Amino acid sequence: MSVKWEVVNFSLSTNVQNETKRDIFANGQMQAQINVTIRAFIYNTAIPYQLTESDLQSLKLIDYNTKEELTGDWTYSRVEREEFVHIMPGQSFAAPVVPNADDTQTIVLWVSSAKIGEKRIAAQITELGETLAIVRTTGGTFESSITITARQPITYTMDNVTLTREDTAEGSWWKSVLYGQNWVNTAYAWDQDNYYVTSDLYPFVKVDRYEVDINGTQQPYGNNGTYFRDAFAYMGLGNDKDVSIFFMPQMGGSSQAYRGVMATNGYNEIRSFANITVNQRKNALCLTRLRFYYGWVSWFSNWQQDTWFTIYDQYGNYGHFSVKTNASNTISISTRYVNRADSKTINSTAKL
Repeated sequence: MSVKWEVVNFSLSTNVQNETKRDIFANGQMQAQINVTIRAFIYNTAIPYQLTESDLQSLKLIDYNTKEELTGDWTYSRVEREEFVHIMPGQSFAAPVVPNADDTQTIVLWVSSAKIGEKRIAAQITELGETLAIVRTTGGTFESSITITARQPITYTMDNVTLTREDTAEGSWWKSVLYGQNWVNTAYAWDQDNYYVTSDLYPFVKVDRYEVDINGTQQPYGNNGTYFRDAFAYMGLGNDKDVSIFFMPQMGGSSQAYRGVMATNGYNEIRSFANITVNQRKNALCLTRLRFYYGWVSWFSNWQQDTWFTIYDQYGNYGHFSVKTNASNTISISTRYVNRADSKTINSTAKL
């Protein structure tokens, strides 16, 4: 049998004492922390009652004026997007929530908005007293609200990012050719260039990659383990000698991995792979061009994806960018203007 209970304290706050307003970017990623504190007694007594998860399922954040739950462009969650910073530039970090000394419960909720504007936010819960009753913080005994202002977000384009090319490394790879009954091994050179996309405003912290062979399964190039992982193009240079392979690894700390391809047709064995280092620069997206001299394979055709990415700064502001190869040897990026209905490129301006 369910315990009957009633609300005796019900209020909203942020992590700053006496704060009733908070700003965020209207990018759908940045969140404002709202702490809902609630205390309940067993109905018609002064005996404290701890709300269960079942009781708290009716807890909602609502528009103070309309009494409607936050939905659509304004949303909330119990889950913090930990990859982003949730205070505006120039503001100080707030102290963490201090546990309540009494039996008051605090539920932390995170509000985000994809629309510029202001929203006065309250809370409501359905208490199980003599009868079911909706209790709100929109006046009377429990008057309490927080006003969130969603500010103009930053949109990243080629005007506020920098693409830096770096001559990263070089080395040797091996090719084996069968002459009669004997295999003859020959060493050839490889060359690695890394390109780094960085923000001119706030540090980048996250990227979503599209049309990238993340698992290295693209055939026939990716049929030898993981060497082709994160590739988006395999391009011969048109001289029937050299080949360039292009990669977009996930953002993160500096790391090493073998990248390239292995191929054989019975009398040629191509081991065009190298142990390369990527992500040497913090808060940057790394793109890699790996050129194998005399690594062209006649039975592999050129392959290139319509590759693009969405990159986010520490506040959740983002931009969309397309990636292209130039003359099968260098990389350029361009602003990708995404129509949300069909996600096609509408227009772009190239920049190397």
